[in-house]
Order: sequence, then structure tokens, then C-alpha cells
Amino acid sequence: MAMSPGTRCARLAAALALGCASRSPAPPAGAPSDASLDLRLPDGVVPTHYTIHFDLDPAHDRFRGAAAIELELGAPTRVVWLHARDLHVTSCGFETPDGARGAAGFEQVSPRGLAKVTLPRALGSGRATLRIGWDAAFGDREQVGIFRWRAGEDTYVLAEFLSVDARRAFPAFDEPRFKAPFDVSVTIPADHVAVANEAVADEVVLSGGRKRVRFASTRPLPAYLVFVGAGPFDVVERPLPPNEVRSWTLPVRGLAPRGRGRELGFGLEAAAALLTDLERWFGTPYPYRKLDHVSAGAYPGAKENAAAILYGDVPFLEEPGQADEERRRTAAMYAAHELAHQWVGASVTAPTTRDAWLNESFAHFLGYAIADRYRPSWGLVDDRLVALERAMRLDGLASARAIRPATEVASFDELETWAVYDKGAAVVAMFERWMGPERFRSALGEYVRAHADASGSAEDLFASLSRAAGTDVAVPLRDFLERPGIPLITARVACEARSTRAILAQRRYGPRGADAPGGAWHVPVCARFELGGVTSERCALVPPDGTVLELPGCPDWFLPDAGGTGYFRWALDARSGARLRAVGLSRLTAEERLSVAHNAWAAQRAGAVPYADAMDLLAALAGDRSAALAAVAMEAIRHGRDHLLDPADRPLATKTALRLFRPLLRGSGLDAPVGEEEPARRRRVELVRFLVNVARDPDLRREAARRGAAYAGVADGRFHGEAVPADLAATALRVALEEQGPALYDALLPRLASVRGSEREHLVEALALADAPALGARPAALWRDARLAPVERMFPALLDYDPGV
Repeated sequence: MAMSPGTRCARLAAALALGCASRSPAPPAGAPSDASLDLRLPDGVVPTHYTIHFDLDPAHDRFRGAAAIELELGAPTRVVWLHARDLHVTSCGFETPDGARGAAGFEQVSPRGLAKVTLPRALGSGRATLRIGWDAAFGDREQVGIFRWRAGEDTYVLAEFLSVDARRAFPAFDEPRFKAPFDVSVTIPADHVAVANEAVADEVVLSGGRKRVRFASTRPLPAYLVFVGAGPFDVVERPLPPNEVRSWTLPVRGLAPRGRGRELGFGLEAAAALLTDLERWFGTPYPYRKLDHVSAGAYPGAKENAAAILYGDVPFLEEPGQADEERRRTAAMYAAHELAHQWVGASVTAPTTRDAWLNESFAHFLGYAIADRYRPSWGLVDDRLVALERAMRLDGLASARAIRPATEVASFDELETWAVYDKGAAVVAMFERWMGPERFRSALGEYVRAHADASGSAEDLFASLSRAAGTDVAVPLRDFLERPGIPLITARVACEARSTRAILAQRRYGPRGADAPGGAWHVPVCARFELGGVTSERCALVPPDGTVLELPGCPDWFLPDAGGTGYFRWALDARSGARLRAVGLSRLTAEERLSVAHNAWAAQRAGAVPYADAMDLLAALAGDRSAALAAVAMEAIRHGRDHLLDPADRPLATKTALRLFRPLLRGSGLDAPVGEEEPARRRRVELVRFLVNVARDPDLRREAARRGAAYAGVADGRFHGEAVPADLAATALRVALEEQGPALYDALLPRLASVRGSEREHLVEALALADAPALGARPAALWRDARLAPVERMFPALLDYDPGV
């Protein structure tokens, strides 16, 4: 039975030997005049250690907590500012090393959770301890703070503190620059498993079917990377043996909802290989004493809590015998990203939310790089370049915002996340190529070692990169971090009697109709060219007024974007462009051909070349083995059909699509040929999706509808995975819905209450994207369905970006 607030206050006060000084958390009149305190706490008080106990009973709607926060006071202090959001504080007091103690006042003074502790008298500089007791509501609805998640008859308690939500769970100095060790303990049901940032130190059985679990002390952490969780988890142990970088065996566990431990196999296998490769990449061992991978239901995505990574079940769990390469690729990307955060983010933390790119851009860059090394056949290089293109499209608009905002922001949610992730990772990759991979890796390793268990600022990183590069990196990197928009690099190759030069200039790129303000960058450009049958690469930094790149002779062809890694648009003079198309295309890497395609389409959108000219080049590349490259031509056809042709002429686009792409597909394409490799599979899937959904090939649609209906299994109420391969199940089901109409749609909708895993992904995608007049408003209304998780309600918007869906 839940205790009343008065009882809770009295018990906590007695336990802490403090007076109860509860105040309402509602913001009172007379909040501090300096609104900047909402963004940055004063510098004079620093937390040096937290001891926190949580009473987490999932049967109650509120949890309880008690904390001792050790402080270092830099000057005589009577008011301590910290963070606590919507906590019902039941006791607050202080004590000093000389034995002085007393009650203190507590009040939340802003809706974001700025809180004020008022001491009865000023304390001198030195050490002091705040002791605070509270209770608070579980954050179930938003899945923030400490929240509960239900799976069948089981309830799990989990923490999600990104980026300023630790204050919803406990009083904290909830800014990333404040790092301190944490001693955490929890009281939970006796049959539950507890997990946190450190290993269990001891457990004590209590009365009433409960137990108290105490964890070992953590290394210094920011509040947002603290984690606690409890529930009837299945636990699978997979210790990682020593290697040439790490000399000890690392305890590794996977935690899954009850009965689903067998689904952890691939996730744990991939994560082990990825972590080992990251250790080698950094040249530094994994920074913590254990590692837990915690998979928890419909949690959207993943979170890099130090040594206790939290995943939803979609990216980490896999039913044995139902291997799906797309899901596996997603799982590896999530794991690589969050594991990279253990070095950049957890061990070394960006001091402010403004510099979240220090954590996220580098982790996103490493997620692609390390996962690609783990399984090159997945084609993650193409995925990275597609993400680069997505970022440049958004960044080409006048409304674009910078990776690094001009002023401090209150939370990560206020940043432009596409810029921090996709643009940030692309900019990092561009600088890596310009500096050279070994120098770049050396610089990042130095930065991580120098700032372990502390904060590392942007200036610290700039200094490490500049030392490794042997030249200033701060100025060009700041240009891309602090200025929105994309440079357009124009290159003219001048072949003269005594010298050959590539004359490089720049201006800001903007699509047709965008009134983009001017801007200038220092742009790292690496060009590739061929001379006498030998290809070479040279790099230059292009300042705002341009520069000249000396070449050893007049090249057979010239490409100003070696490796396709440049975060810029580019254009060649007429002669060089013709030579690249006539001679160079077959010599380029797949990534470079993708750069050619993206830039041709970007030039058309900017009005620099006619649609027909861009389409001629894209049609020539449509047969490429790369699925991403084929998708550029698919998008161009769909764009022409939807925006450039009169309704009467739109069948011309369909005929063009069928002429270009149907011959590339063997049979129906729904089944993989024997011995098909991963790049071919991805291209085949891309072709089928486009041909049935955009070109609307009648034979393919009939076959897809038949297979989709068989997969749906209306007669017995269950999905039949044998009817269609997993990578085309959603496509086939969507076509079946469009062909059969409301009867099938209404029969499948109730399954949202029970289906999970890959079958759920296929169902949600098909229900969201089915497009037929007979379905009426059903797909448009799907996002309001209460059976969808919050992240699933974004599915239609996320999927609509892909021209092939």
C-alpha cells in the first residue's frame, strides 16, 4: 500500500536526520532575474560525489529517492543552484565535515527545473554535503526520467536522462560539464534483475518480497549518462577476452525482456566485434569495467549510458531463424554508434549542450566506419553518402541552421538533429580524408586519452587535430560547424605549355527558389584525376577567394570530390565535365559515381542544367550495381512525373521507368537468386519497391499482391514469413492492401495490439504507406492509433523520404 506524502516525509527526515523543508515544485513568483541560470549554473559550486538510493516499486505510480550530494564550495555560499524538475521534495538539509548540519529550503524556480537550495547561514569555502529526499511520478507517457514499460504481465523500470531529464529523477547538477562518481542503490521486487552503470556490489533481501541492490562506485559521469533499470530480465553473459589493446577480460551481458534472451544472439555477436575494433581504432581500451546491453521493448532507438547501453527491441533483438539483413545492419549501426559513445560522450564529455556535436557527430561517423568494417557487404558507405545528401538538401535551404549554435541551448532537443548527426558525421569524414586517416585517428586518440573522465572542449579537439595535421584545423572546421549552408566548389582545369592547374573557386549553393544568404568557407577539397593511366589524389584548402591546385600534367579526367566524401556541391568547366562523363565514369569508385549523380541532380534543382541533361546522365548510371545510385535516377523520374509533367503526359514517366529498370530485374525479383551477394540484394529490393509503387508494373503488382495476401494470413490470424522474403514483406503487404482494400486493412489493424519485432515493422510500414482511393482516410488516420508507440507515429514521414518505398 502506498504511503501518504506526510509519512514519506517523516521517514526520510528521520533516516537523514534532517528537518523536512518541502516546497511546492510549481514555479513561484519572483524567479531569479538572471534567466541564463536556466542554461548554465554558476561556477562557484561543484558536485564531487553523489550517493543516491531509489525505491522503484513498479506497482506504484510514484518512486522515492534519497541523495547525498558532496560539494566543493569555491566561496562563502548561502544559495546553491542545481536542477530538480517536478520532484516532490520531502526533506532537504546540509552537513559539513566539522559536524554542522541543519535544514535547508528547497524550491523549483523555473519550469525547466532550475532549483534553489537556501541554507540557513552562509557556509565557508570548502566541502559540504546536501541531503535531499523526494518522490516523483514515473515518466511513463513520455518515456523520460524514470519510467515503466510493460510487456505482457511484466513491468520494467528504466531510466532515460537525455539530455536534461536526469533532473526528473533526482536533484542534480544536470549539465554535462559537471562529472562526478555515483554510488547508486535501488530497492526493487526480489525476483527482478537490477542493472546500472556499474556491477552489483551486494544484495540484501528485505521483507515483503523486496531486496536492496547496491552497485559499485562509478567513474566520474555527467548526470545524463547515469542509468538504473529493473525487471524480470533474461540475462545472457558473453565475456570479451583480452586483446592487444585491453589486457583483461571484459564482463559483457545482454538483458532482454523475460522469455526473449534467445533473441540476443546476433546483437551480442556483432557488438563484441564492433567493440574490439573500436578499441583498436582509438588505441585505447574500453573505458569501463563492464558492459551491459539492455533491450527494452518499444523504446525509440538507443541511448549510450556509460557501460549500460539501452536499446529498443527493434534494433537489438532477433528471432532465431528469422535473420533479416536490413534489421541486422540497423542493429550493428546502433551498437557501433552507442559503443563509440563510450569513448566520445561518456569517458570524454562535451562540456555543454551547444557542443553536442563533439559527442554525436563523431559517434555517428564511427558508427558508419566501424559497422562497415564489420560487414562490408552491407554497403554502409552508400548509406553514409545517402545521409550526406539528405543533410545537404536540408542545408541548402535559407532556413538551415548550424551544427553548433551561436549560443548555449537548454537541451539537445533544441538542436537541429540532422545537422548534428548527418551533417556532422559528413564534415568529420571530409576532414578525415583531407588530414589522412592515420593523422586523424591519432588526433582523436590523443584527445580521448588527455580528457578521460572529464570534459573535452571544442578548442581541445581543435588543438589535437591541428597538431596532428601540422596546420591549423580550427578555422576551416569552425566554418562548417558554425555556418549553415553548403559551399559550391567550381573547378576549371587549365592545361598550359608549362603547367597544369585546377583553378578552384567557391560560392554558396542554393536550390532554385531558395534565397540563401552569402557565406564563405575554408573548404578541404581532395581531387582525384588520371594521367597516363595512373590515378592520383591531391588535396587543398580552398579559402573564400579560391586557390590553385597544381597538377603534374593535363589529366584524362578530373574529379574534385575524391571518395565522394566532400561536404560541398561541385561543378566542372564544360571540357572537364565532358571528359569526366566520357572517360572517367568507368574509372571512378562507386562512391564517386554516387557523388557525380547527386551533383547532377543538385545542379538541376538549382537551375544550372536542364532536366533532360541531368536525366541523361542519371539514366546512364541507372544500371550501376549500387542501390543508392539507382535510387537517384528513380527519384528523378518520380520528381518529373509529379512536378514537371502535365497529368496527360505522366504515363511517359512510367514508360521511362519500366524501360530503364524492368530489364535489370530477373523474374519477379521477390525471391533472391542463389548465391546473391548483399549489394545485389539491396539493389534488387530497391528495384522491386520502385517498380511496384512508382512505375506500377502490372505483372509485379499482381505477384506482390498475391504474396502479400499469403503473408497476411487472414484465415488463421498470423503472419506467414515463408510466403515472401523479409526484405520485401512490407512492400508485398502494402500492395495487397491497395489491391484488396478496406477488408484486408480492417482485418490487419487489430494485430497492432499484439504483434512485435520484424512482423510489426512490416505491418506498420504497410498500413502507413498503402495508397489507394478505396482505403479512404485509413492510412492518414493511422498515426492517431493508440496502439502505436511514439516512434512508430513518425513512420510515414520517415519512410516517405525514400523514393523507392
